[in-house]
Amino acid sequence: MNGIRFTPMKYEAKKGGAAVDWAVELGMTVIYIKHNNLSPGTAPTEAKRRHRRAAQKLTQRKQPVSDLWKIQKKALQVLLAGILPVSSHTNGWSSCRQVPGKSAERNKRCEEAVMKALVLYIHGKGGSAGESEHYKPLFPECDVLGLDYQTFTPWETGEEIREAVIRMYAEYGSIVLIANSIGAFFSMNAGIDAMIRSAYFISPVVDMEQLILSMMSWTKVTETELEERGVIPTSFGENLSWEYLCYVRAHPICWTVPTRILYGSRDNLTSHETITAFAKAHGSELTVMNGGEHWFHTDEQMRFLDNWIMKDRSIR
Repeated sequence: MNGIRFTPMKYEAKKGGAAVDWAVELGMTVIYIKHNNLSPGTAPTEAKRRHRRAAQKLTQRKQPVSDLWKIQKKALQVLLAGILPVSSHTNGWSSCRQVPGKSAERNKRCEEAVMKALVLYIHGKGGSAGESEHYKPLFPECDVLGLDYQTFTPWETGEEIREAVIRMYAEYGSIVLIANSIGAFFSMNAGIDAMIRSAYFISPVVDMEQLILSMMSWTKVTETELEERGVIPTSFGENLSWEYLCYVRAHPICWTVPTRILYGSRDNLTSHETITAFAKAHGSELTVMNGGEHWFHTDEQMRFLDNWIMKDRSIR
């Protein structure tokens, strides 16, 4: 869905039907969560009647209906898988419900399944999902997966990332994102903010418009030329695209995920002023490695990167 941005939204009882209709129209999976913790003899309230109507809507559409979890509010909550983070609508799970008659081991397995976290790695240009292997020792309690996207534009790759994250979000209690270079740019154009608990950006491209204008300057290409020709190859292997430039201008970055940024002082794609401005505007913590490059790859650089992550993890 090119050009569509999703922001965290809360759907309470009175909005449940509308939320279901909206999600189903977009082809999303909807999970209806009903509570079973009302006191015996509670009179049928309007909220309970809305419960029934929303459940009927989902049943008619063959959407999954679950009563496995209890939630903290005695009101209808609709979880739009791929749109709402756990924290935005229930203030966190109250924990896996202890089901009478079931073993403690079963209940423990249930709770562990909910709390399992995923670390998702999005590589940069020329990288691969295999680079995610490096991060497994840094997150031993999590599953660590890499995503190999097949496209290379923010509207196509953003959609690839979003679809993958929606699937993963349905399986894990939370997702931590690690994104490298243009992988961070694509991630910020994927509309996944609400599904990501926190993010680590390594040499992120945070101002694509400025980067494109810089490449045009290097090759002495004007905007008029680019508009007329559409695509112009360069001597350094990048194609300048008028469609791409128009897209980034029409879709400024909107990123709300708590993010830590690692930046090399010798980064040749993003200036220190640009990365500092981005970090300030988005409330991100910026760490600069003196002598570091855009591509973190030497032993010294990788040790710095690992320590950067481990230091953050030790204070959480």
